[in-house]
Formats: sequence, structure tokens, C-alpha cells
Amino acid sequence: MQQRSRGARLRRFMENPLVTGAPHIRFYAGAPLVTSNGMRLGSLCVIDKEPRHLDAEQLMVLANFAEVVVREIEKDIARVGFKARF
Repeated sequence: MQQRSRGARLRRFMENPLVTGAPHIRFYAGAPLVTSNGMRLGSLCVIDKEPRHLDAEQLMVLANFAEVVVREIEKDIARVGFKARF
């Protein structure tokens, strides 16, 4: 799980067009989307124009939402009978 504030002040993000221009991101939190067989799909992200900090409960909610997203993706894959090659 990642949480970032002060995006415009952190060297890594200083030149990012989403920080320097619209939508002017100042906060990012992300939870990884990882399937039951370990495949990394990406992340479920929350962004804001205002600096923020998520507490432990909010981070847990984000992680739980990420798990729900993965379960729904896996259900859709199973429903259509798709067998991914991982």
C-alpha cells in the first residue's frame, strides 16, 4: 500500500504532468491489485488536489476495496470461461 502527499515537493513527482498541470495532484494512495495466483494487475488509486493523510482504518478500507475489485475481475474471468496463461 502506498500513500503520498506533497507530490509537487517530492523530486520523483516534480515533473509529472498530473502534478504540474491539471488535475494538480497533491495526494495519492494506492493499493495493489493482485490475483489469487499472484499476477499483478495494477492498483486501485485515490487522488486529490489537496494534501491528505489516510489513517490506518482508511488504508484498510482501500485495501479491502482492492480485494473486492480483484474478486470481481476473477469472477468475470471464470464466468466467461477465460483461462489466462500466467
